[in-house]
Amino acid sequence: MIGIISDGDSDFHVLKKLIEAIFEKHHKENSLEEEFYRFDNIDTIKVVQNYFQTCKKEGYGLHHKHTTQFVEDINEFLGTAFLKLANEKGTYLTNQDILIFNADSEIILEKTDSYFEEWFYFVYPVLWKAIEHFYDNRIKEGYTYEYLPLILPLIPFPCIEILVRAAMPNYKEKYRSFNAKPDLKQEVWGTDSIPIAYNKEYLQRTLAKHIIPQNIEQVYKHIPEARKFIQILSFNLSK
Repeated sequence: MIGIISDGDSDFHVLKKLIEAIFEKHHKENSLEEEFYRFDNIDTIKVVQNYFQTCKKEGYGLHHKHTTQFVEDINEFLGTAFLKLANEKGTYLTNQDILIFNADSEIILEKTDSYFEEWFYFVYPVLWKAIEHFYDNRIKEGYTYEYLPLILPLIPFPCIEILVRAAMPNYKEKYRSFNAKPDLKQEVWGTDSIPIAYNKEYLQRTLAKHIIPQNIEQVYKHIPEARKFIQILSFNLSK
């Protein structure tokens, strides 16, 4: 089972389609609808954006008070999601299950290489620290690695739509400097309203056309924050 912790409808649908495309290309299987679970009422974007804003004002570092609070907040999200996903599955989770933590950063990079600047990149070491703490807490509760899910974070800059635009033809560096709303959403869906995009099936048609196995390489090439995500999910020992 694959649980996706995300803040909005478009985030869930994009990630679901991306994971299905990766699995189809590298594992020769199409994931069934019921294998995905979306968590409701988990406000990931507020916590992530507040962290970025505080870091901008007060600095960043693993021992800052706001970083410690951010790690605790992520741990709480993961702990809640872990229990909910097991309940939804109807049995215990295993290392064959996946838990995705996603939130839009709403931060413009200006150019792709800016991702590697410390201020932007720092959110990922902190997220991995939070994930390590989650595993440590579960071990102390008596779990073993065989009964814990794979947890992967994905924080796109500025929003999930950048992954979709990277999979579409004629991707350009300029899209990194687009605001999430209205510019990038308008570019990808043809409207900056996700409800309209979904109800008129712009979103579904765009994903069906562009988030496909042969376009995964384009996402990997242009979106560095998605590379570890793709690399891990595409790993196949049986080849």
